[in-house]
This record gives sequence, C-alpha cells and structure tokens, in this order.
Amino acid sequence: MSGGERGTDAIDVERECKGYCCPKPDAWGRIYRALMRAWKQEPRGLAKPPKPHFYAGWMLVSLSEERSHQRWHETVQWARHCGLPASVIHLEEEERCLRALDGNDY
Repeated sequence: MSGGERGTDAIDVERECKGYCCPKPDAWGRIYRALMRAWKQEPRGLAKPPKPHFYAGWMLVSLSEERSHQRWHETVQWARHCGLPASVIHLEEEERCLRALDGNDY
C-alpha cells in the first residue's frame, strides 16, 4: 500500500461505482480477500477494509440498493486511500449487480 492516490492505475471512485448497485457476492468476496491481504501486509494504522454485507452476517435481500451501493462505495474509497491499483477492485460486467439481489441470484 502506498498510502496515496498517485500512479497511472489510480482508482477513480466515481467511475468504479457508477451504473450499478454493487458486486455480486463471489466477486465482492474475492475483492475483500485481496484488500485484507493488502491490509495484513502493511496495515499502517488503518482500519480493516469494509466488510461486504454477506461477510458481516447481513442478508443482502433485506438491504436497500442504496445501502449496498454505499458499502461498495466505501470499499472502493478504502482501496483508493491505500493506494491500491484499480485492477484490485475491477469488475467484469457479469460481476456487477444492477439492482439489489433477491433469493434467486445466489
């Protein structure tokens, strides 16, 4: 973690969070594990990265799209603050939830 927003691969928070609700659970879990590895390697006194809702024991079906999107936005901001490259939080189109999940999306 470089602790800054420098570099050619800096995360653009607004661009990375625009147009969809949040990552699908598998993708979000993969990203969270990568953020935790980065934090464990060099915590620098920072709090742990925000947990995805399903890691925190919450049911995604009970959360609004707004709350899910807010948690994802916090996650992307955390990654940017740590100076991680955009590739860490990159999502393919099929990994994005365009709306809140229901029970059939798991």
